[in-house]
Amino acid sequence: MNVSHSYDVARSKIETGDLVAVKGKTGFLTPFTRFFTRSDYTHVGTAFWLDDGLWLAEINNGANHATPLSQYADCDFDVFIPPNDVKMARLP
Repeated sequence: MNVSHSYDVARSKIETGDLVAVKGKTGFLTPFTRFFTRSDYTHVGTAFWLDDGLWLAEINNGANHATPLSQYADCDFDVFIPPNDVKMARLP
């Protein structure tokens, strides 16, 4: 599945382990990231569900952290499913 819809539509289709590639719109480093990576994506992370919350595990500014995916609701993003041999479990 490659989802490229609004956050509200995509949220219900995203599963734990899906790769979320964000196309950030703001931030000082955004144009530099796009220039040097030659990509529209500014960062990526792995989606995971925790209770009823959808989170993104990512590295930003050199640190690991989890961000509610809703914080990227105003950004365009694409969602990719992991390869079949990658096993993920939904967290309680």
